[in-house]
Amino acid sequence: MVVEPPAAERRETLGVYLIPFSVWALAALAAVVMWAVAPAHNVDGSCEGIGFGCSPSPRDTIAMLAMFFGIPATIGWLGFCAIVTALLNKTMRAKWWVRGLASLAICLTVSAITVALILLAG
Repeated sequence: MVVEPPAAERRETLGVYLIPFSVWALAALAAVVMWAVAPAHNVDGSCEGIGFGCSPSPRDTIAMLAMFFGIPATIGWLGFCAIVTALLNKTMRAKWWVRGLASLAICLTVSAITVALILLAG
């Protein structure tokens, strides 16, 4: 027979994941809003597309960045944050929101270091 944990214990366990994953959700929402408000045509009237001296429209540029950078970054962010949060959940004895903020700080720090290394390598 499986006994369900009480609501407070479930919040202590699962509430920690809420903070880093809600930050990802806000970033995804910001990307969708940027795509929605970006112009669909080039402002200077130049040709649109890739190649032959043309450049993609701002909306197409955001869509391509989301496809080529956003999807791998999302998989990496969610995977890394899930591992860090699970480890902090098992080792730290603090309130659930403190563990969530600690997990978020670690994830943001590693993300910033990764972006800096990519920019410096290029």
